Amino acid sequence: MTTELYKCCFCLSIVKNPLVMCYQTHVGCFDCVCEHIRKSEKSECPLCRQSLHIRFDRLISESSETLHRPKRRKTTQESAHCVFLRLLQLKNKERYRIFTRTLKRFAIATESSEKILQLSEDITNIFNARKSATRLLEQKLYDQGLHSHVAI
Repeated sequence: MTTELYKCCFCLSIVKNPLVMCYQTHVGCFDCVCEHIRKSEKSECPLCRQSLHIRFDRLISESSETLHRPKRRKTTQESAHCVFLRLLQLKNKERYRIFTRTLKRFAIATESSEKILQLSEDITNIFNARKSATRLLEQKLYDQGLHSHVAI
């Protein structure tokens, strides 16, 4: 296995949280692709100029994890990649299907660490609200018809 296959086309180092950007399977780091989406006016792969079709790839993700050995750092802040995975879970989106529109919106909405933290808290609040509503429904103490205009 050669590491050339797993180099980010933006930062030229081994990909961290790799994303496949197009049908030619050009790969970039999650953070690098988000930065490209924020700064780019066109929605196209920087290498082949095809339109973006962003997705995770099982083989590339699993292979790059064996190559990338991050240093252990104590971080209290959740990474943008983790927040995005939780967002996909919240939206019931399949992780290995194309999610270009969702990532574009995410990249634009999370241009700072404060916004990433706020989005993470919002996702947690929605998960907690769903659990609470389910418990109240099971106990027959909550009527969904009262709040049918709000989907939790």
